[in-house]
Amino acid sequence: VRLVGVEASAGHVAFLRRHFADNGLDPDRHTLLHGAVAAADGWVTFPDLPDPAADYGAAVAGDATFATRKTDGPGTRVRAYSIPTLLDEFVHVDLLHVDVQGAEADVLRAAGDTLTRKVRRVVVGTHGRELEQRLMEHFSAAGWLLEADEACRYRPHGDGLALVADGCQVWWNPRV
Repeated sequence: VRLVGVEASAGHVAFLRRHFADNGLDPDRHTLLHGAVAAADGWVTFPDLPDPAADYGAAVAGDATFATRKTDGPGTRVRAYSIPTLLDEFVHVDLLHVDVQGAEADVLRAAGDTLTRKVRRVVVGTHGRELEQRLMEHFSAAGWLLEADEACRYRPHGDGLALVADGCQVWWNPRV
């Protein structure tokens, strides 16, 4: 088993390394990167989180990705990695999990050829109905099969709606 993890928060990278060690995985035998997954390689700014354990919804700012929520305050520039760059050394990937706070459709569409050639399953977190629809259209048109779908949930808030639970889609690539 070879795992690759990418986290834009330095605090979350530390959690990731500790989680690996706590579960008997040597973090140095895997690729754990302090950076962001984006549609294109480059650089993005990620907010500095006062309490990384309390915030898992912050999003990057920059040209390489688009997000639903940005966190005010100072940020740190981190490297942006595209999926083709992250998967370059692999012939096949059994599972790719993507949860990039609203940029999922842009990130996955930009990686379309790589996904079709290399990836068996994609599990993607969703953060809005428009995003869910874009993913449905993209993966269906590319010949992927939807294995599971749980829509995000909203609750009335003031004069509008507030997202209260992320959704999730699981796609299977019958060609890999």
